[in-house]
Amino acid sequence: MVVASASGVADPPTTDATNAVVAIWVVLVPAAAVGAVGVPVKEGEAMVALNAISFVFVVILAVLAVILVSKEVMLAVFAATFVCSVVILEVFVAILFVFVVMFEVLVTILAAFVTMLAVFAVILAVLALTVV
Repeated sequence: MVVASASGVADPPTTDATNAVVAIWVVLVPAAAVGAVGVPVKEGEAMVALNAISFVFVVILAVLAVILVSKEVMLAVFAATFVCSVVILEVFVAILFVFVVMFEVLVTILAAFVTMLAVFAVILAVLALTVV
C-alpha cells in the first residue's frame, strides 16, 4: 500500500490467526464475493451464490418475455381497435352523406310546396274574381 504509506495513514490492523484486513477502502465487487457479514466467501459458496443470481436473472428474463408478449398483444389490440375506429368513421361519413341527400330532397320538396302554395293562391284569387 504505497499510497497509504505515502499519505501518512497507518497500515490497517490485521489478525494473526486469519491474516484478515479491516476494510478502509470501499471497492465495488460482485455480491457473490462477500457474505452477509462482509466475510470473504469461499469459491464453492461463491458458485452457489452465482447460481442463485443466475436463477434471479432467469426469472427476470422470463418476466421480461411475458412483458414483451403482453406488449405485442396490446399492440395487436390497439391495431384492431384502430381498424374498427376507421370502419366506424367510414360508416358515420356514409350516414352523413345520406342525411345531406335527405336534407337536399326536403329542401326541394319545400320549394315544391312553396310553388304549390303560390299556385293555390293564384287559383283562389281567380275564383274570388269569378264568383263576384
